[in-house]
Amino acid sequence: MPDFSHKDCQVLIGLFVKIPQHSKAEANRFWKAEISFAKKILQSNPDIRFWRFAASQMTGEKRMASLLWLLSENGISFAKSLEKPYKTFLFDFPQPKTYTLSEDKVGEDLEKEESYNKKSILYFLRKDYGKKT
Repeated sequence: MPDFSHKDCQVLIGLFVKIPQHSKAEANRFWKAEISFAKKILQSNPDIRFWRFAASQMTGEKRMASLLWLLSENGISFAKSLEKPYKTFLFDFPQPKTYTLSEDKVGEDLEKEESYNKKSILYFLRKDYGKKT
């Protein structure tokens, strides 16, 4: 079982939990319980970036009373529903290639044999049919 640092657990708690003001004894119990919940959550998905993304996707009340909700069925389904959008969020779409065009002409013109459709407007204009003689 990997051991997660207290910093990772504190980051997770800070993202999701509204930290109440308690006496020192109550605060110790609160932090002990929340850190144990955070370790269980990080065992299922240790990616802190995912949990930051999940916290940004929460609607309604931004902070909850405890991380215990993330260990419930609703919390697990919430995390599962965000796995695909998170992977899409991380995908780096290829950027289109850019080309710089110069003012000067490059290369020589190709001479083509004039083979136009005799009924086209272009043929009419090229053969000077519109001029008076």
